[in-house]
Amino acid sequence: MKRHWIPNPHGIGLKPNSSEWLNSKTKPIRLPEILIPEILEYAHQLDKGTIRQKHEGNLKQALSILEDCLDSKKYPANKGGAIRAEIKKALSLLQ
Repeated sequence: MKRHWIPNPHGIGLKPNSSEWLNSKTKPIRLPEILIPEILEYAHQLDKGTIRQKHEGNLKQALSILEDCLDSKKYPANKGGAIRAEIKKALSLLQ
């Protein structure tokens, strides 16, 4: 016997579920109940941008270094060692 899919007649007017989070995908996790309010408050502040992430300055500096490496006037094609040193400096900022 072949089964046919029948749509839920009561689902016509349902609104799609939307997330409250602005900047990130979410994932369900298990936490001790006592920690949930504090963690949620911190997460909401990060999402709204009221708290800066710890490495934001390092990220901007690393991006600047890497963009300079792409400048062909500063680092011509035969300066691979110099470019490699700058990339290592950028990577150390990100760790």
